[in-house]
Amino acid sequence: MRVGLLDGKRLREVLARMRSSQAPGMEGWRVQELKALPRPLLDRLAAFFNLVEDTGVWPKPLQRALVSLIPKGEGANPIDMRPISVMSAVYRLWACARLVDVKLWQEE
Repeated sequence: MRVGLLDGKRLREVLARMRSSQAPGMEGWRVQELKALPRPLLDRLAAFFNLVEDTGVWPKPLQRALVSLIPKGEGANPIDMRPISVMSAVYRLWACARLVDVKLWQEE
């Protein structure tokens, strides 16, 4: 399945659906800050995402995740914990932008 290129307009639409209260990303960006970016910068960010998709390579700082363990119920043994990963807010924006495309691909 071929997907179209991302652009600032599409990123703005995706950001409008993202909750501003989400935890900040590993790089320190918050969704609310991404929402405040002007369209020309969102166009540049979209160009970056398109390059990542073309090359299949994410910059190392965006490959990291912070993993925290939270209890599923009672107990503190590893089996009693659930891992929660916090990724970069920039990565989460890309993932949300491509979620619709992945769902369509999956249905095919």
